[in-house]
Amino acid sequence: MPYKYKYLFFPMIFLLVLSFVGCNQKDANLQESKEKTNIIQNTKLDGKTIISATVSKVGESMADVKKPHITYTQENSKDLQVFVDAVRRAEKVNGVMDVTAPDFQITLTFKDKTISIYLLWLGDDGGAIMNENDTHTMYTLPSDLNGILYKYVK
Repeated sequence: MPYKYKYLFFPMIFLLVLSFVGCNQKDANLQESKEKTNIIQNTKLDGKTIISATVSKVGESMADVKKPHITYTQENSKDLQVFVDAVRRAEKVNGVMDVTAPDFQITLTFKDKTISIYLLWLGDDGGAIMNENDTHTMYTLPSDLNGILYKYVK
């Protein structure tokens, strides 16, 4: 190998390695950005973006709703998704229900500054949820969400 090409070999290898490392880093940043975007998109309910969910315990009646003891925000978007799943996956109960005061009240605040309030009952034998604007319709929670929700609201 001629003398002048010997000195070009090492810089060329260095530049090649550097370009591979740079491309891999760009791909990792792009993947992370896509994951964040997907999480934010999943925190929508009825086409509206949820910015927070607050949880309050309920006493003996709906007149005895305590101050919120837990708040989840978009920084906790995976946690917000649990509440969205509860609303979306709950199944309507046919017939008339005689219910006691709920265990918890969940207030979802949306980006447009509107709110939706849900009443939540959780027990060993299952759970139920009701939209405060439609108190004539009760929904049962899927069994896999019952325990998960309890961890988020306690």
